[in-house]
Amino acid sequence: MPSSVELDAIDKLALMPLTYWDTDSDDDIEDEPEPEEHSYFSGTACTIQFLRTRREDTRLSIRNIVIREDQQSLGDMASHARGLIPYCRENSKLYLKIKIDVWHALLLQRWPEDPQVIYRFSMLATVAKWLREASMLSSEGMPPGQCILRFQQSHICYSYFGTV
Repeated sequence: MPSSVELDAIDKLALMPLTYWDTDSDDDIEDEPEPEEHSYFSGTACTIQFLRTRREDTRLSIRNIVIREDQQSLGDMASHARGLIPYCRENSKLYLKIKIDVWHALLLQRWPEDPQVIYRFSMLATVAKWLREASMLSSEGMPPGQCILRFQQSHICYSYFGTV
C-alpha cells in the first residue's frame, strides 16, 4: 500500500501533461525543434484516479467535487463520467459538478491547420455526443441528482451557436 507521500506524488504526476517527442524524424539535429505537443488527461479521469487511490473512509467523507473540463484530452472525454458511477453509488452524499468549457475542451480541434476553423456539423455532433452520454448516465446506474453537467460558453461561442 503506498504511503500518503507516495500518493501525493502520484496525484502531482496525474495532473501533469504528457509530452510526446517525434523520434522518427529524418531532420537534421541542427534544425529548429518543433514545438512540444501536450496531451492531457480529462478532469474526470483525474478525479476517478484521485478517488480510486483514497481509502473508503476518506471517499465517504467527500461531499462536493467540481471538475473543470477546460482542455481537450485523451480518450473519449464525453464517456468518462461513467467511471464516477461506482463512487456516487458508494457515497450518497457525494455531489459532482462537471463544468465543460465548450470552446476549449470541445470545439477547438487539434487536427486543423487553422485552429479557428470549426465545422458546423462537427460542432453540433460534438455537443450532441456529450448530451447523449449525459442522458445515459442514469440508465448506467448514476444516482439521480448526484452528477450535474454544465456547459460553459465563452463570448466566442455565442456567435458560432447563433449562426448554427
